[in-house]
Amino acid sequence: MKKPLPGSEQLLARVKQALTPEWLPLLIVIDGADGCGKSSLASWLAWQLGMPAVQLDLYLTNLHPMQWLTSELARVVNHRIDSNRPVIVDGVCALDVIDQIKRKADFLVFVRGGDETSALAPQILAYQSRRRPDQLAQFTLEGYIETLKE
Repeated sequence: MKKPLPGSEQLLARVKQALTPEWLPLLIVIDGADGCGKSSLASWLAWQLGMPAVQLDLYLTNLHPMQWLTSELARVVNHRIDSNRPVIVDGVCALDVIDQIKRKADFLVFVRGGDETSALAPQILAYQSRRRPDQLAQFTLEGYIETLKE
């Protein structure tokens, strides 16, 4: 069984603090580069909290430039939030995608690291420079780092 990223238990405690006793709508967004461990973290957190995790990769329709099926994503996320149930969304450039579906992250997690050789790396770096999710995040974790091996 895969171990959660270091710091995952602390993240779980912080998210539990952020949730109200009524589990009011909470959009938890996990952002970071390709291969840093976002989806593993989202799955683990969803399992711990008993809520679904939505992976933005499943809605990605174009890589250059990145584009998502925002109407379908909005339907899934809105169904949860409008029913007063929290949801976790994870993916690259997550803040841009959440903006496109006219939502705001209630709790932003940033995972450092990732695959520096990914075909998406230039777009992700430009996004991170523009949006600064590392500075906006309520919680930051060290993720996996993959570099070009000789």
